[in-house]
Amino acid sequence: MPGYKSDHFVFYQTVPDECPYIDGNIEQKIFTEIGHQDDAKLSLLTKAGFRRSHDIIYRPNCEACNACIPSRINVDDFDFSKKSVRRILNKNSDLSIKIDHEINAEHAYALFKTYQEERHTDGDMSFMSFDEFYLMFFEKRPYSKRIAFYDEETLIALLLYDLLEDGASAVYSIFDPKCPKRSLGKFVVYYLLKELKTKENQYLYLGYWIEQSPAMSYKGSFDALEILKYGQGWIKKPLE
Repeated sequence: MPGYKSDHFVFYQTVPDECPYIDGNIEQKIFTEIGHQDDAKLSLLTKAGFRRSHDIIYRPNCEACNACIPSRINVDDFDFSKKSVRRILNKNSDLSIKIDHEINAEHAYALFKTYQEERHTDGDMSFMSFDEFYLMFFEKRPYSKRIAFYDEETLIALLLYDLLEDGASAVYSIFDPKCPKRSLGKFVVYYLLKELKTKENQYLYLGYWIEQSPAMSYKGSFDALEILKYGQGWIKKPLE
């Protein structure tokens, strides 16, 4: 895991490993540490296509593949009046909301286990302990926030996101897979977009759009999507 310096940070490279998204591919990443007070570093590297996980921020650096494409939604260009968006927001208008310290971590972990067992049975995160989950979702960082959505008293969706200088980064979301009619995966994104709109923030970073991966291709369906093309910068995703 050799390290090398940029003008500002020290980066490391992981050893090659099996890709979790595309069968038969090999993945490799570059990463650096991200501290609890590194707000400016987080914003700068997220804008450059990096993604935070726990106390590191990483970017794919695969030798033979460039399928992982950083993506973000331009809040100003997003059409909230679109029928499909209004329908999902209306379906979930009955939900109540809690934020940060109001959320019960044990209830959140139970939802996380249900979500993993249904959606990501082969992933490493399906074996995550409560302590590991707590560090991921509830470790106190000034830029890290949580929103929980409840159907009466039952927690059915939870979103972890980071505040950035130009918007927010949706770090991880989980939801009850037994509520497919609510379209909770899209709903939490739409909800956060509305919050950003009221605060006049410009972008919601979604992480990597991977067209060849069933688990990650959905990001390409969002309106006002921009993708990062190295050498070109952020551009509007071409229409299909």
